[in-house]
Amino acid sequence: MKKVFMTLAAAMSALALMATTYTGQLTVTVNGVATVLNDVAIQVDQVDNSYTLSINNFKLNAATGVGNIVLDQLTGSTTSGITMLGVNRNITISEGDEAGVGSWLGPELGLVPISMIATISGNILVTDIDIDMMASLQQIINVHFTSDTDKAFRKQFQIGNSDFESWKASSGEPDHWHGFKSASGDYASSASSKLYSSTDTHTGTGKSAVVQSDVIFGIVANGTMTNGQLNAGAMTADNPANHSHMDINSEEVDNNKDPFYTALLAAPDAMNLWVKFTQENGPADYPYATVSAIVFDGNYYQDPEDKTYTNVAAKAKNNTIATGGWRELSIPFDYNSYASNNAAANAILVTMSTNATPGKGSKKSGLFGAQKYDYLWIDDVELVYNATIENIALSGLSLNGFTFNKNTKNYNFTYEGELNISAANFAVTTSGRSAISAVIVNELDGGNYEIAICATSPDMVNNDLYTINITKITPLADIVASGVNEIPYAMKEEAKVAHLNINEETFEVWALLTDGNGNWMKAEMPFSIAMGLFSDEAALGATAYDAASVRGILSNINTNPLLTLTSVPTPLYGEPFNDFATHNLANALSIKPNEMAKFVGYIDNDGKLRGYNTVEWGVPGGQSLDIDNQSGVELTAGKQYSIKGIVSVKEAWSNAAPRRIATTDDNFFDNFTVAALEAEELLPTAVTDIDAASQVKSVRYYDAMGRVHNAPVDGINIVVTEMANGTTTTVKVVR
Repeated sequence: MKKVFMTLAAAMSALALMATTYTGQLTVTVNGVATVLNDVAIQVDQVDNSYTLSINNFKLNAATGVGNIVLDQLTGSTTSGITMLGVNRNITISEGDEAGVGSWLGPELGLVPISMIATISGNILVTDIDIDMMASLQQIINVHFTSDTDKAFRKQFQIGNSDFESWKASSGEPDHWHGFKSASGDYASSASSKLYSSTDTHTGTGKSAVVQSDVIFGIVANGTMTNGQLNAGAMTADNPANHSHMDINSEEVDNNKDPFYTALLAAPDAMNLWVKFTQENGPADYPYATVSAIVFDGNYYQDPEDKTYTNVAAKAKNNTIATGGWRELSIPFDYNSYASNNAAANAILVTMSTNATPGKGSKKSGLFGAQKYDYLWIDDVELVYNATIENIALSGLSLNGFTFNKNTKNYNFTYEGELNISAANFAVTTSGRSAISAVIVNELDGGNYEIAICATSPDMVNNDLYTINITKITPLADIVASGVNEIPYAMKEEAKVAHLNINEETFEVWALLTDGNGNWMKAEMPFSIAMGLFSDEAALGATAYDAASVRGILSNINTNPLLTLTSVPTPLYGEPFNDFATHNLANALSIKPNEMAKFVGYIDNDGKLRGYNTVEWGVPGGQSLDIDNQSGVELTAGKQYSIKGIVSVKEAWSNAAPRRIATTDDNFFDNFTVAALEAEELLPTAVTDIDAASQVKSVRYYDAMGRVHNAPVDGINIVVTEMANGTTTTVKVVR
């Protein structure tokens, strides 16, 4: 028994470890204006390979609360130690519970479009979320979160101390960087160019490194700095014995006990850095400083080369850095020119010098003039790892109309029948040399798929995301009968958007939809979707809407379908707009199945809609309809209503009272049900003394001979309506 309890405790402990809270920095950018929030928590729950990412109490800034963003049913894909999650989905944002926040915007926004990519490595989470709220709030919201606030994870992929903030007094050189103080070579002791710390930076704070040239016996000694080791091996400036070099096999260390090399964990695509360059009296034909970066396999390499080296993977050089103030340089690595070397990217050697040409630079102006020097400031050296998706191709999968477009991030498709989708159906091309890509198949209920095609850089700084949402077209009746709730749904091609209703006071927008097979639904447009429609003048001027563009989340309300739209339907022009037909149940009718119709009548004790005469209240007539009430209005017996809805037909009734809608066959009557999507109570038109709280108890029809009937007859009818409170009304009707 003890063993059982220990096993149970271990299992519960393991489950607890599947919930991880990451705390970090959240940057919210709204229409280009950024706000930084610190100590923000994001929780990631994992059950097997299914993840839920939650940002509770999300705020646009310290004072504006949005609510709880929860993304569930996410499938993870792990490559090179990085787990990626991705999704494009419309969600509802619930109210937060953080003390001090007076109100939360989320619950008022309806369905909110969320595009999210998350990358996880150990205890590091990086998340990028795009929220397109232009339709409702006229805002594009970008959210970036990182728990790598001290950049420890990112620094693994950078050159140490690349911001030049750390200088050890014992060496007089920036940590991990070297000048002639730590140089090798026969002439190292006589090398005089300088490397020192400066408070002149591009940000105005912190430190930078500055290299200064010198002049010895009239010969310019260029100021030089490297992350490798300098060698002063000759008196002639342009002799390759004067160089920087690196060898990851070397055991030599500098005064700080750091090696003279920088190992790489991945191949960079570019090197960014900030520079400032001045020449006091440089020759006109040698006006440039230089930066060189070599990616190689780690075995010995020197710059400049003394021979042809075949262990080079890539080079990035800029030898035309002109004099001027602080500016940022971005130097791409050229891998193509060295592809034949097949060299691994195991190390990087960076060398920076005041002069692109050795031995050339500022000197005295005149024989007895003051000595002149060149100065090169360097700050914030960064290795850049790109991760951009360049192409997505289908393999063994047909999605009609799919063509990859770099500017189209999200795609929507439908299918019928069966469809088996896997990551192998998508071939992804990326541009980053070390980019990590993944195809994530998020399989939802009802045969629907969210395909997230993700790319991330190995340092998780740059991310890219494309999504393909694939919705299964299932007959509406089948979905409703199955009881499945809150699933993505797309209308069939033959579906009709029958009516669009806009309440200009409340901004409630809804449409009546039918799939052409006797199945109907009411479609609601959340505020954000409705605003997208209102902001499109062309859409407002449309006469109809493309049914194939009608997409949303389908819910079952007592087995009745309600579709909450997730996108603005596409307007059509020149199409006839199928508005409501109007029927008075007191008159002869020709109702059509699937018709969008308005009916006027009163509710009897059975909850049916009965006909009335528009001139004389209380004359039921012989027509009646069953009602499937979806309007939200309580229908009270004895009251009259105008009801809008979609008509469906059932099996025909025989000629029995009360009469239904008559057919051409006198022996049978059609049996219709109206799906009441809107109901409005009407005031009586002729008789105003009916107790509004009264309910109809019975209705009797007397013919001219005084005989009682349950339904009106041809000729004169005396209609006696008895109410539940005992009152009666008597009306003469000629039929």
